[in-house]
Amino acid sequence: MSFKGSRKKKSKPPKKGFIENVFRTKFTKNALVSLVTLPYTSQEEFFYHTILKETQTLCEITSEFNYNVDLVDYNIDLPWDGKKYELVLGFGKSIEDYLVHNQKKDFTLILYRNGTDSSFSDNVSMKRLSQFNTLHGIIPFDSAPVHPQSYRAQVWFADTIIALGNDFVRQTYLEHTSARVESLDLFYFPVNIKKLAVKNYSLSQNKFLWFGSRGAVRKGLDLALDVFRRRPDLELYVCGLNEAENIFINLYKDSFLEPNIHNLGFVKMESEEFKELMTEVSAFIFPTIWEGGGGAALNLVANAGLIPIITRNLGLDFDNEEYLIYDFTSDDLENSINKYLQLSSDALKAKTEKLKNYISGRHTYEAYRSRMKEIIQSNLI
Repeated sequence: MSFKGSRKKKSKPPKKGFIENVFRTKFTKNALVSLVTLPYTSQEEFFYHTILKETQTLCEITSEFNYNVDLVDYNIDLPWDGKKYELVLGFGKSIEDYLVHNQKKDFTLILYRNGTDSSFSDNVSMKRLSQFNTLHGIIPFDSAPVHPQSYRAQVWFADTIIALGNDFVRQTYLEHTSARVESLDLFYFPVNIKKLAVKNYSLSQNKFLWFGSRGAVRKGLDLALDVFRRRPDLELYVCGLNEAENIFINLYKDSFLEPNIHNLGFVKMESEEFKELMTEVSAFIFPTIWEGGGGAALNLVANAGLIPIITRNLGLDFDNEEYLIYDFTSDDLENSINKYLQLSSDALKAKTEKLKNYISGRHTYEAYRSRMKEIIQSNLI
């Protein structure tokens, strides 16, 4: 018996890293969003990284303006088969590919950038590594990583660039594009920390937190370790140091043996360990040279009111309640720490509450979504 002609036609397998028509809509216009497909391909919750919620929000708002939304991972070649898009949003290799293949700028391009322009961040990363090499005779490239590709075409040909961060971040784009550049405040994730009500500020004032991830040199952990090695009267808790940064870890292994320096590894924000930590410390140290919206810092301040001891390169405004580190040296960091230590316990508590209220009120998800929708809508009129 022959079964020829009785088989169902096989459907095309889904393209890896690409979701066509995310919401299965039937509008007359198409949009391409280039961020991450993970929010629509995984059931796992990723509380610690905002990019998933950012992606969902960008897709949802685009659909609300009556576009069929295709979603692609930002770091892959766009599986483009000639489909035309009236609107392209996001950033990365996929957008660069669309510009090259399309060969026309006959669509609206809105870049969504998580932090400073790559020309700025790459240059400042190399400068920081050069300084590190002068001091230590070694270059830990994995601790101050640069962008593997510059994606300059999308910066130059964008209609609008949405830059996560404050005006410092916005300014890094202006000399590299003729696009309109708009600032957008990132949001924080609320965490209920009940013990904050009975926090002992006298005991916590001498305890500090470095809360980072990949890029120990970029985020100034070396400067913090240099300070706390010579200040046994102070304690430093280190969270998120990436275990893959072997050069840095080997160089500073003796620092982590000091009794006042505690390497806690990766600490989940929703964990009891994080909540307990927020009651033990009163300030965080972050001598970063660039950031992507400052999500970690936002969560520390909005949830616990930790006092920021930071560089302006963090790209966040704290209503002038922060302690600025003006130069990327351990001496300047120590000077800022000493200024903070002059606070009385009552003044520290008052500053904590003021910062917590300011950041939690300004950096809500609702405010973020509303502002993003406003910027996108202004490009569609």
